[in-house]
Amino acid sequence: MGIRDALQHFTVMGPMGSLLDADHDMLGNGRFLSFETENLMQLDDKAVIPVLLYLFRRIEQRLDGSPTLVLLDEAWSYLQHALFRNRLRDWLKTMRRKNAVVVMATQQISDIANSDIADVVLENCPTKILLPNAESKNPGSRAFYERVGLNDRELDILQVSVPKQHYYVVSKLGRRLVDLGVGRVALAWVGVNGREERQLVESVIEQYPDMWRSEWLRLRGLAKWADYLDRMEGSLEQQKEEKSCV
Repeated sequence: MGIRDALQHFTVMGPMGSLLDADHDMLGNGRFLSFETENLMQLDDKAVIPVLLYLFRRIEQRLDGSPTLVLLDEAWSYLQHALFRNRLRDWLKTMRRKNAVVVMATQQISDIANSDIADVVLENCPTKILLPNAESKNPGSRAFYERVGLNDRELDILQVSVPKQHYYVVSKLGRRLVDLGVGRVALAWVGVNGREERQLVESVIEQYPDMWRSEWLRLRGLAKWADYLDRMEGSLEQQKEEKSCV
């Protein structure tokens, strides 16, 4: 009875059933899999630990030697749990043998620097991509950047770099400031960030299911590009109709 009562928590009869209970594994077999864990990480450990352990284990099982990227966004949320810190420590040391790379992304460099596995992360992540930071030379931030190995000149570069345009890359091949040259149109797609902006995109899709791309551009103040996109899509539709009539 004790075991059954304990497991009931993870079945459809309990609060975790919607996450873990099923008659078959529904993870999927696609080459690209993405998991939104924002809501999950707001739950207690009874939910977070079993679900993430399952996902981590399934990721490991899929590593067959094919080149693989394991992207962990908002990595600070994983570093808060001792159980997952240990798993990340192991991944950073062993993933390369399986032709896989772990990418850890976080808003604050202090999330890594203050972690119990900071040394492992810094030693096993030879490539570091640093975002612009106007506060990079303040005493509180400076210590973290110096631990990464940046000098005064590099801190100056971070301080005056342009957000969402410049990225400072540190790797075995060297160090340099990278400018992606991303314009307003590209940023309208790749620069969507935060829950409010995502919800705004979803509302546009719901309101304009067939024309949401151009309507989104108009909403971002890019009416000329929206008109151009409409013309392009109209031309493609016309070509399809002409081919179907041949």
